[in-house]
Amino acid sequence: MASLIVPLPILVIVGVELVLDATNPKKLDITQEFAYSDAKLFWGFGTLAIMIALVAVMFVRIYRRENDLRPLGLPLAVVALQLLMWIFILLVSNITSTTEDDYRAASFAVELKQSSVRVI
Repeated sequence: MASLIVPLPILVIVGVELVLDATNPKKLDITQEFAYSDAKLFWGFGTLAIMIALVAVMFVRIYRRENDLRPLGLPLAVVALQLLMWIFILLVSNITSTTEDDYRAASFAVELKQSSVRVI
C-alpha cells in the first residue's frame, strides 16, 4: 500500500479528468488547461490524504503487533521517497509553468512592440 501513495492519486486525477471532460457538466471549454482543476485537485489531494492516513494506521498496527520499528523500515522509506517525489514533481511543474508564463509575456511584449511599429 505504501507504494501507491503517488500513483493512486494521479490515477484518480486522470479518471476525474476523463469523466468531467467526457460529460462536461458545467459546459466549460475543456481545451483550456485549468478546466475542472478544482475537482481534479480536490479528488487528487483527497485521495493522497486518505492514502497517507491508511498507511499511518497500518504502520501503527504493524508496530503494535511486532513491538519493533525494524519491520517498518522499508515501508517507511518507500513512503518518504514517494512523498519526496510528489513534492519534486509539484516544484518542477511550478517552475515549468512559471517559465512558460514568462515566455508568453515576453513574446506578447515583442508582438506588441512590433505591432506598434507597424501602426506608426
